[in-house]
Amino acid sequence: MDNLLSPLDASMQPTTVHKTEKNISDKIVESALSIFARKGLSQTTLREIAEQASVSLSVIQYHFRTKEKLYAHCISTTAQKRLEIVQAILKEPATYEEFKQQFRNYILNYFDSLVKDRDYHRILFFETERPSLIAEQVLSDYILPVFLAMKSFIEAAKRKGFVHAHIDSYVAAEAIYGILSNYSKGEYIRRSFFGIDMQDSEYREILVKHLLRFIHQGISTRSIHS
Repeated sequence: MDNLLSPLDASMQPTTVHKTEKNISDKIVESALSIFARKGLSQTTLREIAEQASVSLSVIQYHFRTKEKLYAHCISTTAQKRLEIVQAILKEPATYEEFKQQFRNYILNYFDSLVKDRDYHRILFFETERPSLIAEQVLSDYILPVFLAMKSFIEAAKRKGFVHAHIDSYVAAEAIYGILSNYSKGEYIRRSFFGIDMQDSEYREILVKHLLRFIHQGISTRSIHS
């Protein structure tokens, strides 16, 4: 039988198949994140995820094998991206202006992630309170290094004289990380009682401005306006 594909079509076929596979995988992950964030791992079934993703159960099993492996994939994929972004932002600052800008970029990126990766942050909140065996490896591989990147950033800034010498870099990093993490925990209260949503870019800008002032006044050797 003659090949019905032209040479050009044949060369494109693997790419097309690859894109289709990726689209299906992405759709499954998006649906899984939504349900895991709402119901948790133990109360979620692969059948629910299949229904929401509009795929068969066998398709999910083909891509991810088990519910536990799908769960691990969902949180580790986003966590790895977050780690790569944070490590790229928090390089050792050469000047005080760089130090301020990197801090600003870090906070802005975190709040952008709260909007874009809302389900991931909900899952992460529950996992940090009572980590499952599945998530412990993710926390160790990707979340702890984010904290250590901030700690190293503060230590580098201390060496350059941008941060007070008496500041404990671990305590400072823990305080900053804790402040930001609480914004993912307080989502319901903000929306329900104050009508504030993190998706409001104007609110995020005001929030970043105030947080930067608070942080710099606490650890910086100079005024935020200097």
